[in-house]
Amino acid sequence: MRFTAERREIYIAHLIATGDKGAAAAEVGVSTSTVDLHIRNDPVFAQVHREALDDCYVRLEQEVRLNLAAQARLRTAREAAGNSPPLALLEEEGAEFDRIMKLLARFDRKPHRPQSRFKPGGRRQAWTFEAAIVRLDKALDALARKTGKPRQPFVEG
Repeated sequence: MRFTAERREIYIAHLIATGDKGAAAAEVGVSTSTVDLHIRNDPVFAQVHREALDDCYVRLEQEVRLNLAAQARLRTAREAAGNSPPLALLEEEGAEFDRIMKLLARFDRKPHRPQSRFKPGGRRQAWTFEAAIVRLDKALDALARKTGKPRQPFVEG
């Protein structure tokens, strides 16, 4: 299955509606790794994806505030009337609230580390031999400091 422009639009619409990247990808029949690949390789899609997440984040925050206010009013009204809500209703409200809070927490995180290692175009930057030797030398120095044993220089000069 290809992640065509039409499928991307459906994905973005579902992402805005639910805030769930996995569910939105499943809706169009692709995996989240396919979505991540397109985010890395297509700067326009990456921008649209970021904007969709921003819109969804704002909507979820507003929804949480409204739900909390409505729950407080409902609880106050039930306590004033002397009625207690059915246990199933409380569990259902709690489960939905937990789902929204998990989504908000996910949006608050920093960008995922695997995405930050890629340069535009989706490829890792190739190391030169000299850069690899310098990196190896630093790692060996750190290991020597950690163990307390002196080490011979890797490269003389």
